[in-house]
Amino acid sequence: MMNDEPLRVPTGENHIVRGPGEYFWQEGETGVLPLRISEGVVAYRRGVVAVGLIGPGELAMPIPGVVSLGPAAAELVAVTETVAHPVDPAETPFSEADLTTSALAVLIGADRLGNMNLPRRLAALLLDITEMTGVPTVGCRQEILAIAAAARRETVATILSDWRDRELIHTRYRKTRIVDRDALIRIRDGEE
Repeated sequence: MMNDEPLRVPTGENHIVRGPGEYFWQEGETGVLPLRISEGVVAYRRGVVAVGLIGPGELAMPIPGVVSLGPAAAELVAVTETVAHPVDPAETPFSEADLTTSALAVLIGADRLGNMNLPRRLAALLLDITEMTGVPTVGCRQEILAIAAAARRETVATILSDWRDRELIHTRYRKTRIVDRDALIRIRDGEE
């Protein structure tokens, strides 16, 4: 069940908090530790294209799928308000699932970029973020959604405006709330 609970920042723990659009690390940076995402969603980004989303409970690796302290293969940017915990590979063994998640996120992102038009990518992005966070609202600027969908902000604004007029979503300042999830699923799947 999704709700609109505010971000709960853990107290007394080693954590990093970033707002939408803020970096955890930049491409080429060395010595970066993997991050366990506890709340929010991050994206791997190269240049102006975001490829691969990582959500709560998942591990963001500097080199997706590889235990390494860098150099980072891509930037890691918060898509929503995000809390993450650095994980030292020397102290914590990673499971195969931990490593697979980051590599698979990049493969799925690349597949979407190559095989989905913008409305389908944007619908998939909104659906994925809300599924990962368990909240029906995506809290970020249209500019961040545009970067994550590999599009111009103006084009994303036009699509969101159409969906708002059709009552598939509601928008407020820096927030997009899914109203008709089934309609967005049909758009993502190319049925509309």
